[in-house]
Formats: sequence, structure tokens, C-alpha cells
Amino acid sequence: MGRLKCNVDAVLFLLVSKLGLGWIAGDAAGFMVATKVKSVKGRMSVMQAEAFSFREALSWIKDGGWRNVNFKSDSCHLAHAIHNSEQDISFVSSIVNDCKFFMQSIYPCSLGFVKKSANQSTHSLCRATIFTSDEKEWAFIPPSFLEDALRFDMVQ
Repeated sequence: MGRLKCNVDAVLFLLVSKLGLGWIAGDAAGFMVATKVKSVKGRMSVMQAEAFSFREALSWIKDGGWRNVNFKSDSCHLAHAIHNSEQDISFVSSIVNDCKFFMQSIYPCSLGFVKKSANQSTHSLCRATIFTSDEKEWAFIPPSFLEDALRFDMVQ
């Protein structure tokens, strides 16, 4: 398999103290290779949730044995933190440091920023976790609720 693109996102459901995490891995032609969602109980800041989702996506990619991955996130703060070499001792920083460590183990790998409008399918995937209490994974054939959003993202 050639270079993969993996979009990452997180959604906060504050009223029910829940996070929705989601990742969509696609090939160079833009076709979905695999996708995964995970529902997590708890509360976090937006930055914590985005970093946590990225760390979980890195773990998923590593467990799958994939390499040569270009991650995309609609969090410019996360992209900046990953590329920043300054140290800090905050909770978010510890997650970011975990991400940097994971990134070294699946080299080559990168994280870039993508506009929210180009990350709609991953956002839709995360929002669907409001109805689940576990994790789900799909390979090659996306869930039906995601098909329109994937088509939209392919033309962006």
C-alpha cells in the first residue's frame, strides 16, 4: 500500500459527558481504506479531545502495521503543538508528547492542518458516536451514513 491519508477529529457531547473520536484512512486516490470511531465517557477541553483523538488514531495506525501516513486535523492548535519543540508540563502537553513518540514509531508520518470544510466526513463520523457506547471499525466499505460526506470531501 502506498501513502495513506488519515483524517482525525473529535466531538464533545457536553450534556452527556462524552467524547466522540473518529479517524478515516484513505489511499492516494481518495478512497476509504478503513475507518474507526470510539466513544469515550468523560469531559475534556477541545484541545485535549483533539490531541487524545490523534493519539488514538496513531495507535490504530501502528497496530495495523501501516507506515507512510499523512494525518490531517482541523485543529490548528494541535498541528502547532505537534510541530512545536517547546516543553510544557500541562495535561495536553503529555498527550502531545505521546503523539510525537508514536509518530516516530510509524515513520514516515506527518500531521497537517485541514480546514473544517474539508474534514466533514470525519466530523460526521464522530457525531455518530452519540448513539454508541463502544468502538466500531469499517474496512473499504463505509457506513451508509458516511457515504455522502465522503463524496463531498473528495471534491474539496
